[in-house]
Amino acid sequence: MRFANVEGGIIVLGVETDQLEDRRTEAGKVIHPFPEARIDAGQYRDVILARVKPQPQGISIQWFPTTDRNSGLGAVIVPPQEPQLRKTFFATRTLVDETTGKTLGAY
Repeated sequence: MRFANVEGGIIVLGVETDQLEDRRTEAGKVIHPFPEARIDAGQYRDVILARVKPQPQGISIQWFPTTDRNSGLGAVIVPPQEPQLRKTFFATRTLVDETTGKTLGAY
C-alpha cells in the first residue's frame, strides 16, 4: 500500500502499463475503456479494507466516462494519510486451495 505510506496517489483502472526500466513505477501504454457497470466501488473498497492494515482512511473509487458516455476509466484514489500512520501500512493476502479449502500460505 505504497500510496498510503507516502503522500497518497491514484490507481487508474482501464490502462495497460509497462514497467519503466530502472524504476519502481509504470507508464500508461494503452487505454482500455470499459462500461461503468463493470466497476463495483463497494467491492474495491471491501478488498482494500480487508487486505490493507491498518485500514487507510478516505479511499474513494470514481468513474470517469469517455465523451460518448458509454465507457470510461475508473480510479482508486488514496488520499494522504495521517502523518503518524505513514510507513505503517502493509497489504495482506491468504492463499487458499480452491479444491480443498486448505490455507496454502499468507503474505
